[in-house]
Amino acid sequence: SGGEFADSESTPFAIGAGVIFGCTDIAACNYDETATDDDGSCWYAGPGMDCNGDCLDATLSAYTASCDGGTFPSEVSWELNGADSATVLSGGAPYSEGACLADGDYMLAMSDSYGDGWNGDYWNLTNSDGILLASSTLDTTNCSDADTTNTGTCDYGEYSFSLGGVVISGCMDATALNYEYNCAGDYVGA
Repeated sequence: SGGEFADSESTPFAIGAGVIFGCTDIAACNYDETATDDDGSCWYAGPGMDCNGDCLDATLSAYTASCDGGTFPSEVSWELNGADSATVLSGGAPYSEGACLADGDYMLAMSDSYGDGWNGDYWNLTNSDGILLASSTLDTTNCSDADTTNTGTCDYGEYSFSLGGVVISGCMDATALNYEYNCAGDYVGA
């Protein structure tokens, strides 16, 4: 007694009895109703997306935007602007998030806080099949502020691209019998 134990005494106890680790946030895609302690594993749908990676708005398409691969990622920032100049996505490096975007024209505004470009980081946009649709980096070949003294100053650049539209493939070989026709035999022009 008195909190002291002799060598021959023992007291039973259990470590972690009744503790179930998992995601305890009901708003998370991987919520575990049996979990009693949060283990930090919760993950959430991207803006405008469900937990399957599909867009909640059926007029939009699902993409993945990412930016990574270089050195000094803390210097990297970017904004993706729609045709109306409104920012639809923004981030830095490393970055990888799902996004729901409308068909149309976009401009990627790329910045580097140190002024020496992105040092190997690339911004990429892939569709839901993993096909790369747009890619850019910030270096002295595309800087809007690259100086003429060739000192490597590069802290801002832009990259424009379009999403959507209908691609009509056809034979582009003028000597082929199916020139200007698609696989279905429809005339599509060259």
